[in-house]
Amino acid sequence: MLGTEIAPPPAAPAGTPDRLPPTRPGVSGIEWAALGVALAPIVAVVVWAIVVRWVPLSDSGQIVIRSRDVLTDHHPLIGHWSSGSGGVDGQLNNLGSLNQILIAPFTRLDPYWGAAVGLGAWNAAFVIVVWATARALRPSTGALTAMAGTVALEASMGAIALLQARQQFALIMPFWCLLWLCVALWAGRLWALPATVVVASIILQTHLSYAYPTVAVVAVSTVALARATHGHWFERRTVRTVALAALVGLVCWAQPIWDQLFGIGNLSGVLFRDDIREGGGGLQSAVSMTSHVLLPPFWLPGSMGEFAVRLVTPGTPASASEWLALAAWAVILGATAWTVRRRAHDVAMVAVASTALIGGFYAAIKLPPSFGGILAPQNYYWMWPIAILATTAIGLAVAPLVPRGGWSRRRVAPVALVAMAILAGTMVWSDAGMPIESREAFAERPVAQELLRELGDSLDRLDVDGPIVIDFSRGSSLSPHRYTFLGELQRRGIEFTFDRGTGVDLRRFGRDRCEDGSAPWRLHLETGFGIEQRRPGDLEVAAARSSGSARAEMADEAELVGRALEAGVVQIPDAVRDGAPEAIREDLRRVLIAAEDPSRGLVQYLRGLRDLGLVAVPADVSRSLERWERARRRVEAEVALTLAPNRGRSDGRC
Repeated sequence: MLGTEIAPPPAAPAGTPDRLPPTRPGVSGIEWAALGVALAPIVAVVVWAIVVRWVPLSDSGQIVIRSRDVLTDHHPLIGHWSSGSGGVDGQLNNLGSLNQILIAPFTRLDPYWGAAVGLGAWNAAFVIVVWATARALRPSTGALTAMAGTVALEASMGAIALLQARQQFALIMPFWCLLWLCVALWAGRLWALPATVVVASIILQTHLSYAYPTVAVVAVSTVALARATHGHWFERRTVRTVALAALVGLVCWAQPIWDQLFGIGNLSGVLFRDDIREGGGGLQSAVSMTSHVLLPPFWLPGSMGEFAVRLVTPGTPASASEWLALAAWAVILGATAWTVRRRAHDVAMVAVASTALIGGFYAAIKLPPSFGGILAPQNYYWMWPIAILATTAIGLAVAPLVPRGGWSRRRVAPVALVAMAILAGTMVWSDAGMPIESREAFAERPVAQELLRELGDSLDRLDVDGPIVIDFSRGSSLSPHRYTFLGELQRRGIEFTFDRGTGVDLRRFGRDRCEDGSAPWRLHLETGFGIEQRRPGDLEVAAARSSGSARAEMADEAELVGRALEAGVVQIPDAVRDGAPEAIREDLRRVLIAAEDPSRGLVQYLRGLRDLGLVAVPADVSRSLERWERARRRVEAEVALTLAPNRGRSDGRC
């Protein structure tokens, strides 16, 4: 306990030299190797990213662009805009920008390979802290145990997720690190307090979905530390450490406090909202989401990807098996706590895992739905570190009860290390089935590379001066290319702004980027059929398109579908037709009366009716529908950037 660590050593008898305090054993080769195995997937994916010229897309791209604003006129005081805004009345930002500040030294070097190196360094730093903390708690086995859990966590994420600046992914390793630091606090290790404050601040500021389990484990572990240090509160080392932790906390929270006092008041706007405190998914959906993660083997590649495609709405009833799984975990953790009640380090691990599980379950109850009323699966990724820590605690409790059969600790360690290396090797190039991240890293990356190259060449050739108004009105809000191209403007020192009506973009990039009417140029992001909205005179400065046959193929297949409707081969029942939107009914009348080709909306509507079993569609027409859909997806994947004079200038009111 801490008392024995900070108490002064007994005085040496008179006439004898002072003895040096006992030192910890040196780091063994097994411990170094365990750290190397845990870091290997991170290093490998960063090297891959540099070699293939990886580009951060979607939210990751926006966070990287915002990190390049650090220490500029557009320095971010608050965090990234939150998709939780879809479940409340108003716009929400996360509390702070520590994540953007910490990767800024790397992204300022380059928004692409610099981002890869920065995100790799981010994850590696937290892995190293876990290794050091676990080794300090258990000098003989702690490092190997913690790194085994780390490799399992990496395997469940997949290598591509280690390159994500998107907060739900980027916080998995910091939260894993926080759990180990809280174990140290519970075990009476005062030295862990300042590091805990730093890591907890990073997590709390970066994404609100981690708030409840983070606050729960830090609060309970701090109380445990206070009890462990009772009687030493006013000793010099204790006072200095607590003062350092307080100072670190003040530095970490200086920016959100400044914004609260002199900015938009984001702290109070988030923390004191009734619709956040009173909303949430509810008990049933919380059981469904958390128990699904707790079912083994959640540490294998594919588990997180399989969870990522779940569609659960608030109030979705949990099955009996899901209730049973949650109850089984409660019983097992209770039995584990009883088994290790006399082993301080094991008690600390079980206590932190149990507290995190309770805090996480409460978070699952309270987390609001995202856009579309869906409980976003990515908002529950904190369950993986909790589940792996709980599994580690149970394994350490059971290990002394298992007959060794001649297997000493010295023989077990190399075998465990080999198993870790095999698991790490199998997941190095795994995307863990993450559908969005995999598509961005492989299918969308060449598109982004072509778009950025052409934009850079055009900007250099045209010698464009800023500021430039960024206009997304012709592009999909779900396009992965929505923000990354802004890095090319930043690299050339070109300022960009947003129209005052685009509230979300101003929440993302700062209200100081509100267009005041002075920008001479407007840059349009066009995607899919939004390209058809282009005006005469707009200059295309970059484009990544499919072959020109996609639109022609759509027209050919739509004509075949129209003939089938006109000939009565496909008939839509009157009851279904009467319930269709007015635009669809009008399109159908044009097809049946004037023999015109059906619109995109009508063909998509017909596909939906077929999939729901409301309309009988012959096999040949069904094949036409599928060919039409494949061509439509190719068109939707097209992306272009056009530059035009800023005709629709703002009235200057921001």
